[in-house]
Amino acid sequence: SHDSNTLTVKLRDGGSKLVLLATSTEINKSTTGSVADLTPGQEVTVIGSANSDGSVNGQIIQVR
Repeated sequence: SHDSNTLTVKLRDGGSKLVLLATSTEINKSTTGSVADLTPGQEVTVIGSANSDGSVNGQIIQVR
């Protein structure tokens, strides 16, 4: 739930966290992309599972 100054986020453990919002708080949303959207030097966040050889099975890649 939210109002103009706070956002309540439900946590995985069933609890909740109150997030305070300021006029400087950035709210971002994304759209689906493809491999063609990735360029060298671009900042990304990778979510996935680690392999024994140190590589990662990418499940989600967020372009920053």
